[in-house]
Amino acid sequence: MVETPEAPARTTPGLRGGRAFYVFGALGAVLYGYDTGVIGGAMLFLSDQWRLSPVQEGVLTSCILVGAMLGALGGGPLADRIGRRGVILGCSVIFVGGALASALALDVATLVLSRTVLGLAVGGASVIVPLYLAEMAPTRIRGAIATLNQTLIITGVGLAALVTFLARTEGAWRLSFGLGALPALVLLAGIAFMPETPRWLVRKGRVGQARAVLALTRRPEVLDAELAEMQQVDTRRDGRAGFTALFGRRWIRTTLIVGIGLAVGQQLTGINAIVYYTPRILESLGATQSFALLFGVINTVPNLIAVAFAARLVDRVGRKPLLLYGSLGTAAGMLALGAPHLFGAAEAVVNTGGVVGLVVFTVSFSLTWGPVLWVMLSEIFPLSVRGTAMGLATIANWVVNFAVSLTLPILISAWGSGAVFSMYAVFGVLIFGFVHRWVQETKGRSLEQIETDLSAA
Repeated sequence: MVETPEAPARTTPGLRGGRAFYVFGALGAVLYGYDTGVIGGAMLFLSDQWRLSPVQEGVLTSCILVGAMLGALGGGPLADRIGRRGVILGCSVIFVGGALASALALDVATLVLSRTVLGLAVGGASVIVPLYLAEMAPTRIRGAIATLNQTLIITGVGLAALVTFLARTEGAWRLSFGLGALPALVLLAGIAFMPETPRWLVRKGRVGQARAVLALTRRPEVLDAELAEMQQVDTRRDGRAGFTALFGRRWIRTTLIVGIGLAVGQQLTGINAIVYYTPRILESLGATQSFALLFGVINTVPNLIAVAFAARLVDRVGRKPLLLYGSLGTAAGMLALGAPHLFGAAEAVVNTGGVVGLVVFTVSFSLTWGPVLWVMLSEIFPLSVRGTAMGLATIANWVVNFAVSLTLPILISAWGSGAVFSMYAVFGVLIFGFVHRWVQETKGRSLEQIETDLSAA
């Protein structure tokens, strides 16, 4: 490949040898967690102030996901075309505007529109953050670095719960929505310190810049070999990219199906039935409004501990075993939530099962499916279509997320919470079977080795 003339890579002396750009790169995950999680606590106040029906609650909760689908659809191909940093810049601007518009909304329609726009950034961030981290990280710690995405999603959810708990007054939801603009402004400023990923630079023929970026995190003795491997894989491209390349080769189609299956499976565990409706679930168990809000803050601690363990395990135990254990753990948590209701157990058993089920579910998810899904999606797709393929898989994730959040209050009203949560327990068992049959392990291999092995298979 002929190297094109290029400007020097963006580097900052203070970042050389450090990891600050990983944190800035993952900051979009804080906003993802905050802006999707804040609605759970805010709904306690919105519902009373605006006297919302179950359908309006479902629409207000799920409208951000409509925007997220569109954001994921456009974010992936844009990341392949203009680069990862450009998409992060666009998302940060939308995060600021969407948060402020939501805080100033005067009626349901305006709030739905504002949070739908905000969803564009959430969807874009859900694609670009794990992609950026995976392409920047050295192979030996790629899984651990990629789990930073889930760590900051949980942090964002916890911050949303904390803000709503501390400002629990009638107008607290406005403050909760508006404060989402602060981390977005930090992200906007942090873009100046973030280099473009070396793999995207290689694909664009800017090899000198790619070398400079690799030098930030790689030892000199491995830098040339890794760069040569990237160039070698890049030369095997047949010129097709985007959607044409996705459906033009059988192995890529198969990989895309597996990726979409994983993305759908994560949502079928029932995670966002828990994220969006935990305060409502606890109130139904007899908890006070204050405790229902405080639980979201307290539960952040074991979830962060679980992700910290995941960061240590994902590059040792592997991705597939964690997904298998996680399927069973989340199913057990949902069963503890649903079975006591389903079989008419005493109130004390129902309440105990509810709290235990919430903790077991969220810890199991944070240790496994939460971080590992995004690690795998950022690994299994070839460079030429990585952004586009991740976008499609992420859209599938958001579509099921939307279906869960929109239908949960309606299904609970019609069937009862016992039947609904038990249904998600059954889904967990089915997901176990899918992972066991179709998912291949990716730990310990470079992104180029994974691409080579999958194409040969």
